[in-house]
Amino acid sequence: MSKLEFFYDYDCPFCMRGYHALLENLAQHPDIEVIWRPCDINPLPEANPYSYNLGIQGYYFAEEKGIDLFAYNTRVFQAANVDRVDRYDHAKFAEYVKDLLDPEELTEALRSGKYKEKQFTGNDYAYEQNGVWYIPALRMNGKKLDATGGLGISEKELAKFLKKAK
Repeated sequence: MSKLEFFYDYDCPFCMRGYHALLENLAQHPDIEVIWRPCDINPLPEANPYSYNLGIQGYYFAEEKGIDLFAYNTRVFQAANVDRVDRYDHAKFAEYVKDLLDPEELTEALRSGKYKEKQFTGNDYAYEQNGVWYIPALRMNGKKLDATGGLGISEKELAKFLKKAK
């Protein structure tokens, strides 16, 4: 089984498009396992008060809880790009995903900053260790595909990458 790393930020509309294209293509590739790699589209220094990303930190909470990460990712892309849920309001974000996660427990975890270090580690892994230039980005079997700035990744490019990289 090939492992595909998918780098993305929920606030990035190109990432949402790439995510949905990936979901459609995965049906044709049951031998590919996706490793989700959320990262900030524009990482900020840790000291910056706006350096936290509730979607990304919530991802690590959801992963720890063992919930369906496809469902979580789909919901948070919807929150960020369609419904425009306030990405700095812990309670509103937790309420939005309440059918997936306990909102009180999630709000407490987000307010405590428990997953903030994981967010920054994920950014480092994407940009420093994997040379990601633009997201969405994919890595599989030593091959890589990064988005084109301002354009993202087309469904055709993604399908071609999945076939070649296996």
